[in-house]
Amino acid sequence: MCKLTARVSRAVFMTQEEHVMEPEWFTYDIVAEDPATHARAGVLHTPHGDVPTPIFMPVGTKGTVKGVLVPQLKELGAKIVLANTYHLAMRPGADLVAEMGGLHGFTRWDGPILTDSGGFQVFSHEEFCKLSADGVRFRAVDYDGRWFTWTPEENMRIQELIGADIAMQLDQCAPYPAERSFVERAVDLSASWARRCLASHMRPDQTLFGIVQGGMHLDLRLESIRRLRAIEDESLAAGGRRFGGFGIGAAIPTHEISSSSGLIDAIILMTGRSGGLFIGAIALLFMVTLFGNMISWSMGVNSTAAYAADNGDMPRVFSRRWAKNDMPIGAALTNGIVASAIVLLGVLMQLIAPGSELFWSFFALNLVLFLLSYLPVFPAFLKLRRVDPNAERPFRVPGGPVVQKIMAALPMILIVIAILFTAIPLSADAVADTLPITIGSVLCIALGELLIAARGRQK
Repeated sequence: MCKLTARVSRAVFMTQEEHVMEPEWFTYDIVAEDPATHARAGVLHTPHGDVPTPIFMPVGTKGTVKGVLVPQLKELGAKIVLANTYHLAMRPGADLVAEMGGLHGFTRWDGPILTDSGGFQVFSHEEFCKLSADGVRFRAVDYDGRWFTWTPEENMRIQELIGADIAMQLDQCAPYPAERSFVERAVDLSASWARRCLASHMRPDQTLFGIVQGGMHLDLRLESIRRLRAIEDESLAAGGRRFGGFGIGAAIPTHEISSSSGLIDAIILMTGRSGGLFIGAIALLFMVTLFGNMISWSMGVNSTAAYAADNGDMPRVFSRRWAKNDMPIGAALTNGIVASAIVLLGVLMQLIAPGSELFWSFFALNLVLFLLSYLPVFPAFLKLRRVDPNAERPFRVPGGPVVQKIMAALPMILIVIAILFTAIPLSADAVADTLPITIGSVLCIALGELLIAARGRQK
């Protein structure tokens, strides 16, 4: 059984010796190096362009970065895109990608591409994953449920068909925390698979990266590097190829990161420090920001609901106020109950259908309706300034009518953009995820307009 309960990141670095990865296609030039730490800046040359390093790789799991078109990706300055072998192999399939001209032709992205081996996704299937020295047998439970067997040789065949500039070896990423014995076996297996990947990888316009394992144990990390170097030397001595570079497998334990304090948890895990001025300052700023947003939003919503209830536009329960300070306690309690029910609904959805996106679709629908409610505020702001300019107000926008229009237009534009990206399918891949939000938004708006019209007739 394979058990993996952590998120994985890859840090990639180039070979130092000679800085040559593949004589005909790939080279790496060091631009600058820190003499104390040996941190380097350089340029990786690939068949599809140069990549300055270090660099952030946008994640295009299935070949494309969601919500971002290829021209936009170039305008944003992306130099290389990261795709995932598992997801591309499951759908649309490596053979079809090859028929379409490889991943570059399939996606119309003409810059460099790196494909991860997909091993993490395979091992995350847990009880549907069976590991052996020969390879891994798994069931694609997130696709059609079929069983597949991946050996290092099969993984290389798939990555060569996909045709990225950089392929990563198939490896076993140890979770964190994990027993040292487990990590030792992961180092052994990954090294064995690295040898087979290097021996079977033949595509000349694609370079192969080995992966350093070892978890949080420095001696195992160094041992993993030593083995990869030995494998490379054996290959070169036999007239074979060398690794183009190395990736470092790292795991962050998701069960130790909560949804409410994830930023602080992640910083503690990465720095290894559970206290101190730095962690304390971040925690304080996080809490101030969180409570500041929650309190101001809640007070505004509750007062608006109470005002609407006072005028007969909402149920009377929202108009109940606390005798001591006239606060809208009815609206506050009702909103609290509704919010708690939604949170419990999310937990229930995960118990009924683990991994379901239904709760997040509902959350996105709520976000769209929340943003839509803000849109009329800005035209109302401009109208009030025009029809009653001399009324006393808590604050005034300096600069006259032109500045007022700009100040009203900018947040409106941002809200419209946020709604478009949340509720409108911007690509064929996004239709299945976004269409329910679009339909739900339209239905909720139509229902709201009907209720408003009915209330108007009653008045």
